[in-house]
Amino acid sequence: PGAHEIAIEAVAPGGNRYQLRLVVDGAETDSAPDVPMFARLSPFEGIDVGIDRGSPVSWDIYERHGPFPFSGALHSVVYAPGELAPDAPARRLEEMREIGTRYE
Repeated sequence: PGAHEIAIEAVAPGGNRYQLRLVVDGAETDSAPDVPMFARLSPFEGIDVGIDRGSPVSWDIYERHGPFPFSGALHSVVYAPGELAPDAPARRLEEMREIGTRYE
């Protein structure tokens, strides 16, 4: 009960994986050091806050109740993209551009 600050911190070490930390009120409460990357879904669905009609967290609950909104109060949500993974395609794109300019 009460107001809390909840954060999920994600680091992309490469290999299409995430290292995740759950931080509540400044203290780490859980972690998942090796999670498959889901970034490929973001361009198709966007980022949802409070309700997700496209791909629910739990299909079992979704099948029983359908989509339903978060019933608490959200005061703010911040999504701050961090550092790209070392093997991220965007990093390779710049490398390919540099190689291409050598042959022009």
